[in-house]
Amino acid sequence: MNRMKKLLFFATLAVAALSMSGCIAYSLSRSCTVTVRVYDRNGYTVPDETVYLLYGDATELTKDHAIKTMDTDYAGYAEFRLSELEMTYQEKKAFFALTFKGNDISGKTAFTALQNDRVSVTINQIK
Repeated sequence: MNRMKKLLFFATLAVAALSMSGCIAYSLSRSCTVTVRVYDRNGYTVPDETVYLLYGDATELTKDHAIKTMDTDYAGYAEFRLSELEMTYQEKKAFFALTFKGNDISGKTAFTALQNDRVSVTINQIK
């Protein structure tokens, strides 16, 4: 009897794990990946620059309104994964990607993203 309880317990754990991985896989399949590459005003890539991602309907383009931030890698790339929830269950959503010098915007680009898509954008800094 004790062996049967253990078997039932492990079977329950296996079913729970499989169902959760299905939810995660579904959520990732509905996400969007956004790759941002940052260039300075001289045309060189900018490593270790913080990129701020904001919704396109943000009332103010400030650091405080960012939904995500990420630093660029050695080649000037930052890659964001927008979940289905962040896409707010819409088919198409507008976003801004920004960089700042202090509190002033040093670079900005606007783009739209779709669920299940990859988007690549470039920020050309002006400061």
